[in-house]
Amino acid sequence: MEAIQDQIRSTCYGCGADNEHGLQVKTFWDGEVATCRWTPEAYHNSGGPSVYGGLLASLIDCHCCNTAMAAVCGAEGQELTPDIKMWYVTATLTVDYLAPTPLGVELELRASVDKIEGRKAWINCSVLAEGTECVRGRGLFVRVKA
Repeated sequence: MEAIQDQIRSTCYGCGADNEHGLQVKTFWDGEVATCRWTPEAYHNSGGPSVYGGLLASLIDCHCCNTAMAAVCGAEGQELTPDIKMWYVTATLTVDYLAPTPLGVELELRASVDKIEGRKAWINCSVLAEGTECVRGRGLFVRVKA
């Protein structure tokens, strides 16, 4: 199975398959849930033994935005390709930090579509470390021309 980001190709810092210096977020469908696995390195720290919060928000942002685009493409019967004629941008993003997120452990991001209405998609996401939910996010993503 190919990641959503590898199908559309972009240079986004967080999820762009064509950005060798980026985070390389990769999103895959698992039934109705979009999943991502990503491991933070020691240099992704918050000044202490946990992951920097802004980085966690970026992971959620990119994972959810790609989930929105893929969900809408699927609903409209469009293929995800590098020359796709739609794109989604973040309108709002709310992030709740529930527990410190440890470094060096694989994180699992799980996103689901809450609602799609016209050009807008609301996506919910959880970040888990070793089965513990550390971060929760919700975003509104809006369709724009590519």
